Amino acid sequence: MTFRSARPSATARSGAVEQGETFEQAAVRETAEETGLTVDVVKLLGERVHPNTGRLMGYVACDVVSGEAYVADTEELADIVWGSPDTFSDYVPYGFAPAVQDYLTTKVG
Repeated sequence: MTFRSARPSATARSGAVEQGETFEQAAVRETAEETGLTVDVVKLLGERVHPNTGRLMGYVACDVVSGEAYVADTEELADIVWGSPDTFSDYVPYGFAPAVQDYLTTKVG
């Protein structure tokens, strides 16, 4: 799933980790808050300091358990798009973090 931010950019889902949360807990919470989907964590793919922002990023793979995707937080999202490997670059032209790309290549093809 790819999101078009209400701000000018497109991204895989991201959000802030709250005090005491793990990356995995934040991924589940942020996904529910912003898309209405309930997800289960598959695995933490990795962590890195983002080369452009300097922020510590955690990359989490999740499976959808229930819900219908919709823009639940219009201040954060403008659109939600289900993508496939051949369309990923349309939505994330700068590419994914290496750990995410490796997972997608293995999982999706």
